[in-house]
Amino acid sequence: MQTRSWYRKYFITYCLISIIPVVLLGVIICINTVHANRDAAAQQYQRAIVQVASHMDAIMEDMQQTVQHFEDDAEVSVAISNSNPSLLERYLPGYLATTEKNSKIRLQAMYYFIGDKMLYTSEGPQAYETVKRNLSEYVDLDYSNFFTQIVTSSSIGSWQLSKWENGRIIGTDLMAFTFPFPSYSLSHSGTFIFLININDLKAIFADYLDLPLDYLFLYSAKYNLIGSSEAQPQNEEMRKQLLSGPVYTLYEKNISGDSYSIMRYKTNIFGIQIISGIRRDLLSAGATASLQRSLLLIALCTFLAIVSALLLSRYSYKPVQRLMKIVPNDGNIDEFMAIHQHLDKITANMETMEERGAVVLPIVHDQLMMELLRGKENEWLLETLQYTYPDFCSAVQYFVILTTAAEPEDGQLHGPLYLPGVHAVLYGVLVEETGLAAFIATRKSNDDVRIECMKELASVLDTDTPPYTVYSAGSTVSSTSQISTSYLEAYVAMRKKQNTTSDRLYVYNSLEQRKGSDTLNHKSLDDTVALYLQSLQSVDESTALSLLEAVEETLCANGVSVLYRHFTYV
Repeated sequence: MQTRSWYRKYFITYCLISIIPVVLLGVIICINTVHANRDAAAQQYQRAIVQVASHMDAIMEDMQQTVQHFEDDAEVSVAISNSNPSLLERYLPGYLATTEKNSKIRLQAMYYFIGDKMLYTSEGPQAYETVKRNLSEYVDLDYSNFFTQIVTSSSIGSWQLSKWENGRIIGTDLMAFTFPFPSYSLSHSGTFIFLININDLKAIFADYLDLPLDYLFLYSAKYNLIGSSEAQPQNEEMRKQLLSGPVYTLYEKNISGDSYSIMRYKTNIFGIQIISGIRRDLLSAGATASLQRSLLLIALCTFLAIVSALLLSRYSYKPVQRLMKIVPNDGNIDEFMAIHQHLDKITANMETMEERGAVVLPIVHDQLMMELLRGKENEWLLETLQYTYPDFCSAVQYFVILTTAAEPEDGQLHGPLYLPGVHAVLYGVLVEETGLAAFIATRKSNDDVRIECMKELASVLDTDTPPYTVYSAGSTVSSTSQISTSYLEAYVAMRKKQNTTSDRLYVYNSLEQRKGSDTLNHKSLDDTVALYLQSLQSVDESTALSLLEAVEETLCANGVSVLYRHFTYV
């Protein structure tokens, strides 16, 4: 026998029902999470490059404002026009120091008079060789065309400082920005020089983005390289490809085998081209973390679903387990087949019982109706009646209709007969050895519709050769214990043709009360007793007397003193 096969079926079914929606929902959540985080990272990247571009424009404006303030300073203008070294040494270093202090980015400010052999710095005048030696750790001014650029530039200029390394000239992290100073004579013209480290700009970028950059290139509006910082040096062709990329659009590019998210942007005021690149896995790190959290949540939900399926399957298996204790099983089949065979046997037994019930029901019906007509109401009768005809016991009005039965067919009177015209249900039975058929009518209301009920019953039962010729009805009663009284009254009405409504319909009503001084006709009284006794030919003497007592009490309650005295006499 395959033990607990149903338990496994329940468990697998509940697992499929619970886990599949969890997995599908988890996949949807993961996909949405990844897309949402990637979109958020791209938007943050775009906002960062916009902020850096605005910052770069602000730095350029600050440098330009420095030149403008220098030009507007009357004392400095006098010192420059008079070529007074003491005045220049007095004003220029302090001015340059203030410029470095107030700058939005760390920079080194210098001023150079064309033709001089020194540069003015924030620390004072310094010879060219001294400046060159101080910067030798980072750049080589000779390889950077430093003096050539500042002497020949007639407008704002910018370029990347270089040095010699491994047999070739390479760009460094320092960027130079020059602003020619308008002078009153060619012999006293000069240039402001600002040196900025591109790593400081990368730090600003990282503050906005919260991620370090791998690539950062700055080009002038004329597409000349200003500064570069790259994780792995690229050739010029690769830089041109980056420079030709879309503006303000994040796109993916493979560089030296790694995938990078590249973005290009152009500042609004000075037109500086900014190209930034960051490793794709770093940019999507937030999406990866969110995905991991989502997967953890899905795993937890899946575990809870499995546990719930296990508990639910155990709970669902308990009825099967209890059922298996009463289902016969020889151990060769599983629970499903055993229960299936057991249910087949139950179904076969029920069908057999229904077939037997269909045969027995007419007999039970006749016995129940006859017991009610005879007044033999007991506990067994009421229980059987409640089980067989539950609507019969819930009625509020009962009365008996008697009719002569010529040759009634078997089965005509079995089972309830519904009369829609009067909303009554009739239960018929043949009275033994009397040639009569009795119908116990039940209704849900107390209206007196006996005549209408007999008419409708006659229309239902009559055919071309009517088997029923005369109809009579007893008075209406309110309980099953009084049906026998209505039965005897219907018999009285038929035999004496009492309260005739037509040639074949009779209704019983109480006799008029007589005065106590009226003389009695004993022969008529004997006939009356015989009339009642004739209606009870099929019952024993004790039953007849009990029925007579029931009639006596009913007639006494109606004030029929003659009958009361006569029944007492009998």
